[in-house]
Amino acid sequence: MRKHALPPFNSIIIRPVIVRRIIILLFLLLFIMLPAHAEDRKLQEALPEFIVIHEAASQGEYDFIELLNLSSERAVFSSGWFLDDDKMGYDDGNSSFVIPEGTEIGGNGYLLICPFSPDNAKDVLNNKHIPRTALCDISFSLGSSDEVNLYFRDELADSVSWESDVNSYGRNPEKLQDFSHLLIRTPGKENKKEKLYTSVPEANLTINEICSVDEDYVELYYSGDRDLKMEKGTWFLEDIDKQRDIPLPAATVSPGSFILIYSQKGSHDLGLGRKDSVFLRFKDSIVDYCRWNEHADSYGSYPDGSNERVPMDKTPGSANSIP
Repeated sequence: MRKHALPPFNSIIIRPVIVRRIIILLFLLLFIMLPAHAEDRKLQEALPEFIVIHEAASQGEYDFIELLNLSSERAVFSSGWFLDDDKMGYDDGNSSFVIPEGTEIGGNGYLLICPFSPDNAKDVLNNKHIPRTALCDISFSLGSSDEVNLYFRDELADSVSWESDVNSYGRNPEKLQDFSHLLIRTPGKENKKEKLYTSVPEANLTINEICSVDEDYVELYYSGDRDLKMEKGTWFLEDIDKQRDIPLPAATVSPGSFILIYSQKGSHDLGLGRKDSVFLRFKDSIVDYCRWNEHADSYGSYPDGSNERVPMDKTPGSANSIP
């Protein structure tokens, strides 16, 4: 009897049906093993040592509070976590915001919370800009001058406050213990700083005076030592919503000159409020900004172009003076 020689190893043909069966068996093994590992993995309990308020906004597409997990491990909230904006003392129908037991937050992750008062329920629940992952519930609304407190079992875990409306107020991404008004709004994400423009001559154009009573206006002052050429579409005035509300026209500005913008004349409408902010932007960077906590007949720099801002006499388009 002739014996057939076996084919060399590299010429052995594996039938497709065998390959499919092997793949199916591997998937079945993985399916059986994974649940066991998931059950063994227990989430750590969220604790005040690593859960902090990261960002807040009282203006913009929607109000929000953002929490940050400083731990690299995923955590779950037990009962006893809640937020308020009035140190637990409500007499206006509002209430604390209770974080539901079992809510999870990723390692170094964020939890987005959108509180709202009963009066604002319809607007908030129909707001398509609010992410589906956000926690929303009737509780309280954030105001132009407000304070948010985070509690765990009636003990204060963290707190943040502001004196005028904020589009984004939160922790400096480069130094988390510090808070900043100059942030780009990033709900549910890492905080991002606004770009600040510091190069001359552009940085020598500053917000010199604002008026938020009767005739709203913003006055700019140029302290440079050579002419500044302002190109169309590169300079903007913005209010707290940062929507580039007023594009500034092309112009050549000489040293010591004033630029006066009445915000409610024509298509210009900043609508300066009682507790508000104005930003001067060059391209994508902020050159200067001004915040105030009460309606002002005149508030700005004294002397002209300085960093010191005080209540003043009303002097639109001319040198500032104080009473």
